[in-house]
Amino acid sequence: MKRIIAMIMATIIASSTCYFLCACMGYTSISRYDDADKYLVGSQTYENADLDELRIDWPKGQIVLVEDPNATCVTVTEENNLDDKKKVHSHYHDGILNIEFWQSGLRSYVSEKDKHLTVTYRSACNLAVNTASSILKANVLNAENVDFKMTSGNIDVDNITCDKLVCEMTSGDIDIDKVDCNIFSLDMTSGDAYFAEITATSVSMSQSSGNITARALNVDTFKSNSTSGDLDASFGRANLIDIALTSGNTEIGIPADGATVAMASTSGSFKSNLTYSVVQGKYVFGNGKCEIGIEMTSGSVRIK
Repeated sequence: MKRIIAMIMATIIASSTCYFLCACMGYTSISRYDDADKYLVGSQTYENADLDELRIDWPKGQIVLVEDPNATCVTVTEENNLDDKKKVHSHYHDGILNIEFWQSGLRSYVSEKDKHLTVTYRSACNLAVNTASSILKANVLNAENVDFKMTSGNIDVDNITCDKLVCEMTSGDIDIDKVDCNIFSLDMTSGDAYFAEITATSVSMSQSSGNITARALNVDTFKSNSTSGDLDASFGRANLIDIALTSGNTEIGIPADGATVAMASTSGSFKSNLTYSVVQGKYVFGNGKCEIGIEMTSGSVRIK
């Protein structure tokens, strides 16, 4: 019996050690993708510089997107000495460029430093990036639709102009200087997000325990749903602001032409260093033009 127990313990320890080493060495598994036999291997150049759609599936490493108005072709670049099966795989068809991390269905090891992807193009109508922990960098992104899906990756972009921007993240960080779009949707769990400027028709932000900072918001409508994360948002223009929070802290910089705040709270707190009056149970700042609705449990709200 002791021998059997010893063998079982040895197996468990070996399995745990193997798992640990796999994690440290960069173990990665990629699901299979369609038309794998049509994909080209390694760095490539595609003649058409304008894309209807650019799709990137890149679990880890780094992605750099370069939008060059003078580009005459699309280049997919990855510099490494990896085996062909571990190199970038790409396929262009009917205006759509698909970029995959490596060979379809491959389960292997790779270092993040060897998986740095750079894509240069003139324009892309639709842009979709799916990653686990990659760093995404870009100076300027212009598209009709931009869709980022990440687990723990980071986004670092100077300027995004589009019709619809969707960001879905678990624990990654976002740093975008300027967003100019019609619809902007942000869904985060525990990551942090910073926006220097957002101009949009509709903005929707959801967070669990992460922090969101937006310094200059010029919007028609803004909605925020938070569990325990903090929100710091300053508005240059807004018609309607809707805030729902459980235990997080929210700071709202209201537009210069004033706001009317209606608040429903269980045990949360409300404070402001601005002059206001109370009219029919609502807090009125200035001419009260912007409508602000706040529903919270035990969080705190500060109007500034």
